[in-house]
Amino acid sequence: MKELKCEACGGRDLIKDGDYFVCQHCRVKYTTDAVKKMVIQIDGEVGVDGVAGVDNLLARAREFEAHGDSARARSYYDKVLDNDPENPIAREFFRKDEMEAKAKIEKTEERYAIGCSVVFAVAMLLFFIFILISWNS
Repeated sequence: MKELKCEACGGRDLIKDGDYFVCQHCRVKYTTDAVKKMVIQIDGEVGVDGVAGVDNLLARAREFEAHGDSARARSYYDKVLDNDPENPIAREFFRKDEMEAKAKIEKTEERYAIGCSVVFAVAMLLFFIFILISWNS
């Protein structure tokens, strides 16, 4: 929707009269170029950018998280932080996600250490068996 507003009186009733637009309240005349500069373009609803978007992104993130799809949830929580960098829900998700990743790394390192110990023990056992066989021969 286009809306014209008179710069002199604020009136919104400008009518074309020949080569000019005339305000019907104060009779000020405007050229076509001047009127083009005064036009305010309004399309659709007016609102605060990002607010509804953040709510929708959070809903999608929670939905994916509830279904165990952490990769998609992470993607949506990341979009939430793009729009609202201080969002506590998204920040908590990433804090929790980081803690889970650290726990998995620690568990993997522990299993690796156990595996190395077992391999070393088996190697030592085979070495002693080889020595015993060699000794008896």
